[in-house]
Amino acid sequence: MQQKLLQPSALAGMIGGASAWDHPGMDRTPINDVRTKIDQTPDEGLPALQRAYDQVKAKRFTQLQMLAELNAAFEKVGLPRVAPSTFNRWVLQIRRGDTRRPTISLPGLPVDKQAMRSQATELRQSATRLNQIADELDPNN
Repeated sequence: MQQKLLQPSALAGMIGGASAWDHPGMDRTPINDVRTKIDQTPDEGLPALQRAYDQVKAKRFTQLQMLAELNAAFEKVGLPRVAPSTFNRWVLQIRRGDTRRPTISLPGLPVDKQAMRSQATELRQSATRLNQIADELDPNN
């Protein structure tokens, strides 16, 4: 008799939990397949995360130094401290190339440059038209 393997999301549903993807407010694009506490850091902590990421890539500081600086920056903006084990796993992911530099995700932002140019052109045209309408309404300006 062959056993059927369950997917993690199905297993979470069976034990009354939810997968990380089911939680509201997690709109940042995942840095990798599993959302870690670092991936879930609010945007206020993003500059500190980017600095830590760059330090890991530069290989000029010890993990303890980087973690101390990250936690100090998090405390300044009122975020909880990062545990050494969490930071260590993140550093290992960065060094393996499994994690990219953290960025703010903006829903609906076009990814390709052609779409960005097209939107910029549309916005310029809309602004021009709004200025024309404003001039028609109040010709004294």
